[in-house]
Amino acid sequence: MTKAKIAETEPYDLASYIDNLKQGKVTGAAEGRINFSAVSAEKFWQLFYPTKSLYEQKLYQAGARLIAGVDEVGRGCLAGPLVVAAVILPLDFTCPANLDDSKKLTAKKREDLAAQIKKAAVAYHIETASVEEIATYNILEADKRAMIRALKALSPQPDAVIADYVDLSFKTKYKSEHPAKGDSLSYSVAAASILAKVYRDQLMTELAQQYPEYLWQKNKGYGTKEHYEALDQYGPTIWHRELFLRKWKEKKQPE
Repeated sequence: MTKAKIAETEPYDLASYIDNLKQGKVTGAAEGRINFSAVSAEKFWQLFYPTKSLYEQKLYQAGARLIAGVDEVGRGCLAGPLVVAAVILPLDFTCPANLDDSKKLTAKKREDLAAQIKKAAVAYHIETASVEEIATYNILEADKRAMIRALKALSPQPDAVIADYVDLSFKTKYKSEHPAKGDSLSYSVAAASILAKVYRDQLMTELAQQYPEYLWQKNKGYGTKEHYEALDQYGPTIWHRELFLRKWKEKKQPE
């Protein structure tokens, strides 16, 4: 977005501008009317993301400027890797107001938002934890390892982190937060969840071409009725998580 300066004689109402932006009434060159350099990030967040910026505001007040959100997708799946995304958004990030937990959005809306997030991001990185890593370390530890790898890959490095639920103890200049349901409480975490979800959905759709019986293009590896029926008929693939199939295997054992 153009950071054009506003003429001193031109009256300007930031709250009205943001309200119009949310309603799609501000487009094109008109967006250049706002001088973000004259507006504190905290004030901007309060107006644009009133319920999804409390953690960003807290870290900003402490002095942080490069705040990374990190989240994973696919933790409860029967098949496929775990996917983690970490993203640092600029302080004047103006992604549409429907930015939210990826699970609450349609596939088309996630894809549109992912493109905007990537374009605007200061930095982002997507990391995977393989089926083998999950089997070796368990799902929580594999999640932590992938999150830390994603954060370490960011350039520039974050000076604060907001992770969805998982306490990473990742060393930063300022405090790292790990709120439960962080993708609903932090727009940075929501952005990370969208990047991870879009990436993983595309990956599982590609794998479905190799293993069409399991309908991964629809269930994305989760334990749906059709997925279990395919397991009953064809058995597991190299992409299935053995530990996650334990209950299914127990049911298959003869009494």
